[in-house]
Amino acid sequence: MTGRPDNPDRKRVLVIDDDPAICQMLADALGDEGYAVLTAEDGADGLRRARDWRPHVILCDLVMPRMNGFEFVRNYRQTPGPHAALFVMTAAGATARAAVEALSADEFFPKPFEVTRLLESVAHHAHLPVA
Repeated sequence: MTGRPDNPDRKRVLVIDDDPAICQMLADALGDEGYAVLTAEDGADGLRRARDWRPHVILCDLVMPRMNGFEFVRNYRQTPGPHAALFVMTAAGATARAAVEALSADEFFPKPFEVTRLLESVAHHAHLPVA
């Protein structure tokens, strides 16, 4: 985890991706921007962490073992309580974009994504009220 999760002024970002290098890169970039960051290696791990930690923003890959991004979104939305803004990233092109739109995700970033654009989007959504 990057940042101090006990500081209530820090916005919390949960990164869910089965690629450790992507998790680390995003955790470092987001931590440098002042966010508290927690990572998860798949949707099942992410769901447990999201329930306990209540992140403001979730960055989630679509293709992962055990529980993929689609299953994560479906299960997360059934979780009682406040819900974060949700971004879904994937390596596939137009077909994945259509699938993400069907999930009503807030943002779609095809891999490889531009970290600067992703950080700008996180900054925008992190300051919206948690729904």
